[in-house]
Amino acid sequence: MKSMSFVRGIGIALVLALACSILFSVLTSFLGSAEALRLLIPAATFAYLLCLLGRSRHRTGRITAILLWCVAAIGLWFLIPGIGLYLIVHGVLIWAVRSVYWYSGVLCALLDLALTLTSLATAVWAAQHTASVFLSVWCLFLIQALFVFIPTEIRKRGKSRRTRQPEWDNFTRAQHAADAALRRLSANS
Repeated sequence: MKSMSFVRGIGIALVLALACSILFSVLTSFLGSAEALRLLIPAATFAYLLCLLGRSRHRTGRITAILLWCVAAIGLWFLIPGIGLYLIVHGVLIWAVRSVYWYSGVLCALLDLALTLTSLATAVWAAQHTASVFLSVWCLFLIQALFVFIPTEIRKRGKSRRTRQPEWDNFTRAQHAADAALRRLSANS
């Protein structure tokens, strides 16, 4: 399995931008533009999440993540009437799944949250200035593709993973030392 790369992220952004712009033009002939966007936002984020989960090294919990995302998306459909908050919450869902599957530290997840909020702001800016669904989706997922440059773990300087002992090793050594001291005490009495 190949992991996610920036080039792959650009490809995903291009495909999603093309698909969303074509689907938007088709859906607006049947529905209004607001309802078309309310359909495209969860569709695009679901497709992106499938790409993310397909490239993740972690195998466990994928079906659970997809089911939880589906429940959240259905709940959002009924609870949030406006497009702005609806888009933000779907972006946060992308961040939550990516944080669980890619990062092992809080700082890395917070950097990803900043990236996600930046991508949402850029997409809104593109929508306001160009009124183009293609450019909005392209900007959103192009900036999302930058997540591959966020480290999966940030370690403190001076401490390597190999030299640091787990806490249970220290406890086990202390327990053995205490047992040896008790044996010596009992042997002397």
